Amino acid sequence: MNDKASIASLGTLSSTSRAVIRELLTSGPLPRATLARRLGLSPARLTKVTRPLLDSAVIYEDATAPNKTPGRPGTPLAVHAPRYAFAGFKITGD
Repeated sequence: MNDKASIASLGTLSSTSRAVIRELLTSGPLPRATLARRLGLSPARLTKVTRPLLDSAVIYEDATAPNKTPGRPGTPLAVHAPRYAFAGFKITGD
């Protein structure tokens, strides 16, 4: 992998990049159009946000994922989870 394209830590990412990763982790592989719609991003903005994530292999195009949306199929994006350790916490008032 090219050092120039690597991302040292997920904590150094923009809030939009983290939102992309969070949505893919919680929803599974999604086509770009669906991902952009869910996050309220234009297709161009999503491309700009995901390009460094794709280049550094944080996410990848998952051609094996089933297409869950009607219409012209898009290649879903997915998180390359084996590459990172993820932890999630839910704190409630209960």
